[in-house]
Amino acid sequence: MVTYATKYGGTGEIADKIGEELTRAGIITEAIPVKQVESPANYRAVVVGSALYMGRLRREAVRFLGYHQEALSGMPVWLFYSGPTGEGNPEELLKDWRLARKVQKIVDMIRPRETKVFHGVLKPEKLSYFEKWILKNVKAEMGDFRNWEEVSLWSKKIAAELEKG
Repeated sequence: MVTYATKYGGTGEIADKIGEELTRAGIITEAIPVKQVESPANYRAVVVGSALYMGRLRREAVRFLGYHQEALSGMPVWLFYSGPTGEGNPEELLKDWRLARKVQKIVDMIRPRETKVFHGVLKPEKLSYFEKWILKNVKAEMGDFRNWEEVSLWSKKIAAELEKG
């Protein structure tokens, strides 16, 4: 399962692409919002994604991880975050960013196999006046900076690990 928390749909599109790549590799996969997941225990492996807004994961993603941490800690889990815009390595753009301590404890208990940061997308027409104002003040670049080739490569890496067992 690929599950995700998104605000304006960009992270959901990344999750869909991951699901498509896993399915193409012969792994039966569904991509669904975290709010619709009853139990991850029904799956062999889980990829969890969240948009980053103002340096925070989406609240519903944090709730999902916290509520299901026991089940998730007993299976293969990968995490991804989407958010930084602009040019350059997204992980370097977030070099001083850290998960909140409470969230980091949950992630440490789950022990994901890998955590990946992808560039995000900011479409001005979807943002509120307040969000535009904040983003202008932090000098965030507008546009779609997602690297679909990078998403595909990461997905194929997950598929290869799952095929190995």
